[in-house]
Amino acid sequence: MPATGQLPLGRAHDAALRVPCSADDPDLGAWEAPRPEDARMTWEDIQQICAAGDLDHLLRAKDLEARYLAWATRIRARWGGVEAYVRGVRLGWASDDVGVPAPALGDDHFRDTADEDRVKRLPNDWPYAVPAGCEHWVVWSRLPIYSPSLFQTPDSPFAAGAAREALYAAVSHDGIRGLTGSAASSSPRVIGLATREYLSASPLVQTAPPSGASPLFSSVPLPSTDPAAPTLAPPTLESATDLAERAHAWAGRFVQAYVRRVWDEAQWETAWFCNPPHLRTVPGLSHFHVIARRKSTHAAAQT
Repeated sequence: MPATGQLPLGRAHDAALRVPCSADDPDLGAWEAPRPEDARMTWEDIQQICAAGDLDHLLRAKDLEARYLAWATRIRARWGGVEAYVRGVRLGWASDDVGVPAPALGDDHFRDTADEDRVKRLPNDWPYAVPAGCEHWVVWSRLPIYSPSLFQTPDSPFAAGAAREALYAAVSHDGIRGLTGSAASSSPRVIGLATREYLSASPLVQTAPPSGASPLFSSVPLPSTDPAAPTLAPPTLESATDLAERAHAWAGRFVQAYVRRVWDEAQWETAWFCNPPHLRTVPGLSHFHVIARRKSTHAAAQT
């Protein structure tokens, strides 16, 4: 039997059997599977929305949205807030177990190798209007998902300084996102439009105009000391689009690795996103959303 909150991936009713629901108590969970008749987005819509960061376009069915608002009102009256309810009832975490600072740089944030008692995944109580065959999960973490130390590790591809701090500020304000299990040729680039706009306007970050050359990677060849060697042209600046894409990939590397491990790419496609703290409906609990589509289900629907 899985530990509390650790639900096996699979059919929706398997999850329902392990999650408190309104049949037990109207205010003790409201989980229900996404309803095919409510689908208002295609899988391609979801990928594009997550890649660009247009999360306002993730929709719920109107009746589900109304029920959610009514439920949230009851939860606040009974538990003092949605956050207290999620922490104490859904996750079973004491308030002092969440967000405890770790002693060492690099260990003060979510990692894909985190102990299972630090991470729990649950189906979203109030799923978006996703297509048939999709599941909507929320992964909760005791440790923060955002931390400046993400960009301060020895292997960081971004040099220390004001530009790197501006990169982290842009990404952490915009939110991080990713896609897994899909062919790169058929998937949108994960850029984050708000990040790109911030970098384009920032005086701290040098970027090429939109017509600039391909990305400048971290391994730039050094000039030769041989006087007969040809002179190397100065490195080409990255465009804001390329830089935003690299910054998102770096900031989200641990979440991306976790999603790939849990939702095997041979079997699943996913689109995931982690809202910045100031946009979370449960701001005191670190979490990210995963919308997953089983490949076999999708393939069967195409035949």
